[in-house]
Amino acid sequence: MLLTYAESGELDRITDYLKNQTEHIETITTGRFCENETVNNILKVYHQKAAEQNIAMEIRAAAKPNLSAAAPDLVAIVANVLENALHGAAESGSEEPFIHVNIKHQAGRFVVICDNACKPSLDFEEIPEYLRGIGIQSITATADKYSGSCLFSAKGGVFHCMVIMDE
Repeated sequence: MLLTYAESGELDRITDYLKNQTEHIETITTGRFCENETVNNILKVYHQKAAEQNIAMEIRAAAKPNLSAAAPDLVAIVANVLENALHGAAESGSEEPFIHVNIKHQAGRFVVICDNACKPSLDFEEIPEYLRGIGIQSITATADKYSGSCLFSAKGGVFHCMVIMDE
């Protein structure tokens, strides 16, 4: 949407959109999950969305303030991981849907790990890559950009996603 506004020279609409998003993020929660502003804001938004859907969300985040990944790339990774987790948990049929997120730095790498409730019948390994959604394609393409890798699996009603990339 922002790109469309920019291409058509509608800078006022871009400014209004960004102001509204900033106000929305600030009203969601005053909690602080990590030092990285981009990652922190994404976590705030999805924490609120999970709460609105009665999905328990546990967050452990230690993202450094300055990462080599640009803010749009962090959004492509973290927001897509959490959006997928939110949908998976909501559609899981579980009496206690959950999302567990762990964001950390390890051996010079930025690591995002997310486990969430999913349908017990989901067998992610059998889904051909071309049928995987745009969110997963965006995650893998962005991780590749930073010499990273991704792992997706589902077993016993738990979907597991791990993204590892250079800091």
